[in-house]
Amino acid sequence: MNDTLPGLIDPTFARALYYRFLARAFSYPKAGALQALRDDLPPAETAAAWSSEAVSAALEEIRRQLAEQTDASLESAHLAVFGHTISDKWPPHETRFGSSHPFQETQDMADIAAFYEAFGLKVRAGTGERVDHIALELEFGHFLAVKELVAREKEDGEGAAVTLDAAKKFFKDHVGRWGPVFGEILTQKAPIPWTQALGTLLTAVLRADCGLLGVTPGNVSAEPIPLPPEPVEEEEAEE
Repeated sequence: MNDTLPGLIDPTFARALYYRFLARAFSYPKAGALQALRDDLPPAETAAAWSSEAVSAALEEIRRQLAEQTDASLESAHLAVFGHTISDKWPPHETRFGSSHPFQETQDMADIAAFYEAFGLKVRAGTGERVDHIALELEFGHFLAVKELVAREKEDGEGAAVTLDAAKKFFKDHVGRWGPVFGEILTQKAPIPWTQALGTLLTAVLRADCGLLGVTPGNVSAEPIPLPPEPVEEEEAEE
């Protein structure tokens, strides 16, 4: 909690809670996923950190939806929306919303990886996810929020400032730029109510965070950029 604002929720504390919950919710649901999500679900009062009715309403719907889930239904929902391959309708990857050619995609991926590496982080081998996956970007946001809180607890003003600055830059250039668009697409088009609710919460939290962080994210495509068609192999002419 914020010592300078008694009775109010520290936005950095709230960011840590919500980003962690959303990162877990957008990851492939392994055994025990339902209990983990219930354990991580932010308390209702934490929505006050943003003074946002949208966040409060979205959290309430998530709470209602979560009460109806099982481990099996979470896995079924994930597969129905994201499948085993990258979806063309709602791909959970940043570069599908902001990289219109391979060279830009390579540059964007390298920039995301550089953010992670600057804090000693790497995507664990065998995760099967790219660095621009929404779950990983949210997990990084959670990491930065926790790191800032720890620095403040230790009265390390410089460390807290550096971490907050990194969080603002990452939000501006990455998760805050495409995450709300991705969330809106899920809300409007995903075939599963649980995933629609996740999209609504993602959009509400990121948009509310935009004002608190004081950043203006760049623009991205309103729809996923289509993947280039697979090359067609020419059949050898018969002699």
